[in-house]
Amino acid sequence: MSSELQERSDERVSRITHFRYKAYADSDDSRFSAEEVQEFLSLCETENIPSCLVTANLLAAGFYNSQGQYQKVKEHAEVAKRLGILTWGSTWDELQEMELLLHAPAQHPSHFSRG
Repeated sequence: MSSELQERSDERVSRITHFRYKAYADSDDSRFSAEEVQEFLSLCETENIPSCLVTANLLAAGFYNSQGQYQKVKEHAEVAKRLGILTWGSTWDELQEMELLLHAPAQHPSHFSRG
């Protein structure tokens, strides 16, 4: 990898670290804008980091659930569930949350939480 490509990757990873810290430090998804959610997803996809993809898709599912966009909730919850199980196995801590978002999004705390 050239030094320029490495530098770009390092910048993306730094931005990912910022978003992951924000996601874990502030469990309130409303602190992320739609643009930030999309940027986080894009960065994780570009860097192809499985645990990052899980976090970004979990965040996106909650974000879109807060807006009642159920098709996007399902899309992101399915990706998060699949990758979460592959990464951490069937005992993954967030598995029940993904099931709730997939099958009963109105019962998830993020449902229309952005007012």
